[in-house]
Amino acid sequence: MTSDRSGRSAANEVHAAFDAAAGRSSTEIAEEQTATGGGASAGAIRRLALGAGTIFVAKVANTGAKFVTQVVVARLLGAEHFGLYALCIVIYQIAELFAGMGLDSGSVRFGSIHHGNGDAQRLKGVIRDSMTIPAAAGVCLGLALFLSADLLASGVFHKPAMATGLRIAAVALPFGSMMNVAAFATTASGVTHYLAYVWTAHPTMNLLLAGTLCAMGLGLAGAIWAWVAASVVCAGFAAWCVRATWPHLVGPTIQPLHSRKELLSYSWPLAMGSFVWLVLLWTDILVLGYFGTEEEVGVYRASSQTSLLLTMIIVSLNTIFTPTIADLLNRRQTTELHGLFRASTRWSLAATVPMFLMLCVCSRDLLRIFGSGFERGAASLVVLAAGQLVTAGTGSCGQILAMAGRQYLKLYGDLAMAIMNIVLNLLLVPAYGILGAAAATAVSVGFVHVLRLVQVYRVIGIYPYNGSFVRVLVAGTAAGAAAAGVRALLPNVQFVVALVVLSIAILVVYLPVLWMMGIENEDKTLFRDMWRRIRGRRSAIHASIGDA
Repeated sequence: MTSDRSGRSAANEVHAAFDAAAGRSSTEIAEEQTATGGGASAGAIRRLALGAGTIFVAKVANTGAKFVTQVVVARLLGAEHFGLYALCIVIYQIAELFAGMGLDSGSVRFGSIHHGNGDAQRLKGVIRDSMTIPAAAGVCLGLALFLSADLLASGVFHKPAMATGLRIAAVALPFGSMMNVAAFATTASGVTHYLAYVWTAHPTMNLLLAGTLCAMGLGLAGAIWAWVAASVVCAGFAAWCVRATWPHLVGPTIQPLHSRKELLSYSWPLAMGSFVWLVLLWTDILVLGYFGTEEEVGVYRASSQTSLLLTMIIVSLNTIFTPTIADLLNRRQTTELHGLFRASTRWSLAATVPMFLMLCVCSRDLLRIFGSGFERGAASLVVLAAGQLVTAGTGSCGQILAMAGRQYLKLYGDLAMAIMNIVLNLLLVPAYGILGAAAATAVSVGFVHVLRLVQVYRVIGIYPYNGSFVRVLVAGTAAGAAAAGVRALLPNVQFVVALVVLSIAILVVYLPVLWMMGIENEDKTLFRDMWRRIRGRRSAIHASIGDA
């Protein structure tokens, strides 16, 4: 009983902090508890939206800095050396994934439970293990990558120039793996800003250093040394964020209780699932690297990185939703979870549709940003974007399965997807090049997310869809038709002008049509809360002017 009361108290403190951040009084909160008409409460919707908003801003900064880095490196190195850079980073990230051992998810799940229960000793054990295990594994895998660099570069990919880049990247492995897990661990407390800080700091520092070192003529080595330096600095910053999240755990007063077996038995299948997922994402690059030229790899890398702009919304929602899922499943609040699942999926799809239309209509214009010759990847960009739209439209299925303790079920689906992706890439890439790689990846991405949707329904009994999703699709169709018409009228306009004009055309049609067709109660709660925050800030500004 005491443990349950302390858990509810800790959870209520987090919830109250979110409501205070929104400028909500207790009376306003009470008045809106039934505003959503069942399912998720207004308070839960608000907390999800506020947390996702914080993460979304960070994700925009993160994705924007990564995208600009790709553009800068591509323009300074050219398509051939940019392809080598892409291969080195992909191999590094596969090694980083194994070093992390899935502990980013494990630290969130068990950290959320122990934080909610007020069990400081077990919480300290989870946090400490989640940081030290990836760092130690990173040292071992970094050494292995360093020693096998020549074999991978010459023996596997037949590109000897990769070897130096792989050796440099190996230095970052202990730091990068620990940084990633530590940053995610902070979200177990119910706050998201520390993760947002790390997400923003690493790609921003990498961008500045990569641009500087490449401009100085250090080439491929300089671009990868920038990654190493950013990882080292931000690993220390992530460790500081963990300390700031739980200052009471610092020092010898609280002795950690370790449950490494439980933590690793939960996390390792997720690590394998993540590895399989990266196989899906990077099989295309690796198969192109084997069958194609460095230039083809570079062009395809530009297309694939541009398509990943569509993941900003769903990643933001998943990050804040994951600890909430763990908490609601632990308390058996399936109705609340169902409502949040529906709302978050609708927000994900509604916000991603305009971006998808933009990538489809302006694919060639966007790829020209990378430099001359990259626009040949326009068709592959459209195909990859379609796969990412399916991801946005199926919501947080993978997180729900993982937080429900069905990590092996998720893993089996991921394995089926990986096998499909490898087979499709081996069949399509030799015949169709970069377009074949895009088709194989898009089909595999769509398959695994639809499969996860079915798995969540069979296991948990919830699904995200209702009539509101039809409105999103109708508004998107209208906006897409309008954008295609405007694009036909501007066949030879400068690409930056085309991007601006078409963005305006899409939003001018999409938003009014979506609004006129009606919005859900959850959305009304969100918009009403946002208006009250804006109105409150305006009142505060007017009051300060009057006092002056």
